Amino acid sequence: MTFILKKIISPFFNPLPLAFALIVIGLALQSRKKGRVPGRALSLAGLGLILLSGYGFTGRPFLERIEYRYRPQAEAADLAGVKWVVVLGGGFWDDPRLSATARLTESSVCRLAEGIRIWRKLPGARLLLSGGRIYDPAPEAGVMAGLARELGVPDSAIVVEDESRDTGEQARLVGRLVGDDRLVLVTSAAHLPRSMALFRKQGMYPVPAASNFMVKRGQKGSPGQFFPSSVGIEVWETVVHEVLGLAWGRATGRL
Repeated sequence: MTFILKKIISPFFNPLPLAFALIVIGLALQSRKKGRVPGRALSLAGLGLILLSGYGFTGRPFLERIEYRYRPQAEAADLAGVKWVVVLGGGFWDDPRLSATARLTESSVCRLAEGIRIWRKLPGARLLLSGGRIYDPAPEAGVMAGLARELGVPDSAIVVEDESRDTGEQARLVGRLVGDDRLVLVTSAAHLPRSMALFRKQGMYPVPAASNFMVKRGQKGSPGQFFPSSVGIEVWETVVHEVLGLAWGRATGRL
C-alpha cells in the first residue's frame, strides 16, 4: 500500500501538476470577492512555474550536479576483479506487438547498451538485469534479457532479478545474488547517486557506471533555447524525482 501511495503522491510535486493545482485553486478563489487578489497571485504563480520550468537553463545546473556526481565513465583500473555487471531497469511497456527496443523506454535501452558494452570488456563476468512487475504482468528484466540475447549475450552470462519494484528493492535483491563479489552498477546518470547510496546501505560497494545523460557538457547554444519546451520540464521532473527519492530513502531509513 505504501508503494502505491508513493507512486500516486510523488507526481504531484512535478512542475505541471503543481502549476495546474495553483491555477485551479487560484481560479476558485477568484470566484469570491475577498479571494480575488490571492487567487490571481496563485494563478499567475502557476503560469510562471510552467514558463520557468520550460526553460532548460533553470533546471540544468541542478541536474548537472546530480548527473556528474561520479565520473562519466568507469576507468579500466576500476573494473579489475569485477564479476557482475548490474543493469537497473528504467521502465517499459508490456506490448507484445513491439520489438524489445520499442517496449523498453529510452532510459532502459541506454542502460542496457552501456551494461553490455562494459560486460564485453570483462571476460567471465555475468550480466545481471534487474526489474520486476509494477503495472504490467510481465517483468521488465525479462524484456531486457530478451534484447540482450538478440544483441549477442549468451544465456549462460545472463542472470535475471525480476521481483523488485523500486531501487530500494533492487539493491536488497541484487545483494542476495552477488554476495561479496565486485560489481559494476549501471543506471541513468541522474539515478546513479541515489542507487549507489542504496546499494552501499546494503553493504555493497559497486563501481558506478552512468548512462543516458540528459546534460551534456560542451553543448552549443541554439535558437530553441530561447523558447520553453517539454525538454526543460523533463529536466525539472528528473530533478524533483531524484530529490524526492533521496528524501524518501532517508525518511524510511533506507539511506
